[in-house]
Amino acid sequence: MLQIFFLDIDDCLIETSRLGKEELRVLRSALERLNIPHPEKITAEFEKSFHRLYDLHQEKQLSAPQQEELEKYLSRVYELQAEIITKWGQVKKWSRECFIFIAAEKSGVKLNSQQTATCAENLWKSIGGHTPFYRDAKRFLHKLITRKIPFYLISSSDCRLKYNDEKKLFEYVPEYSRNLKLKRLKKLTGLDIPEENIFLGDPYDKPDPWVFRQALAKAKKDNPGIFYSVMIGDSPKNDLEPAEKIGMDELIWINRHKKAISASKFKTVAGFDEISV
Repeated sequence: MLQIFFLDIDDCLIETSRLGKEELRVLRSALERLNIPHPEKITAEFEKSFHRLYDLHQEKQLSAPQQEELEKYLSRVYELQAEIITKWGQVKKWSRECFIFIAAEKSGVKLNSQQTATCAENLWKSIGGHTPFYRDAKRFLHKLITRKIPFYLISSSDCRLKYNDEKKLFEYVPEYSRNLKLKRLKKLTGLDIPEENIFLGDPYDKPDPWVFRQALAKAKKDNPGIFYSVMIGDSPKNDLEPAEKIGMDELIWINRHKKAISASKFKTVAGFDEISV
């Protein structure tokens, strides 16, 4: 039976959540060029907020103070994204624009829309320049491409938002966010992966099953007849559980960091080299 693969992108095929010295240096430099007060303090707060949320996403145990600070951060995110939540039913908690804006607020600085956008754009350029393929992932993609095995890519939104100075709220335009992410993913389209086979969580982001349904529908249209669907991702909650909900046949967890597993119901591997095609 024909196998069709569905692959998560960020932190599965390419290393995206990295927030190292270079990215932080770029953010601090952008703040300095804009003559924003307390650039070092804002950058440090940005780093702490991001890592608290990322640790929670990776199911790490937060200390009580960390949990309290994260709850304060998310409470402010909900306030700033009130219209987004009303319109789309989701909060865009991974918005780097929000991270930067709130970090500045905590340092007593009110950024305007242009300052926020400029800092975020510089940060994303740096992230995009430091997101290499995992070697095993690139080998796996090469096998799929050379053997003409159908596959589709599924990724969360980059949550690219715009701050509205009059409303004092963030706004979300799905096409804007999607186009910026596709630009960031040129390394994939550079492998002759058709853009129409890349599915992003704009407007409805993971773990909502919407983006998975879009990818599966395209696969059925492209490949009439019965096939065996395989979803591969680095997050059980955000990749595998939604795929399970829409009826994909096999679910594989790439557990690169060997996180503790408590009777995972998903097939678990350390990397792509353990997956047969």
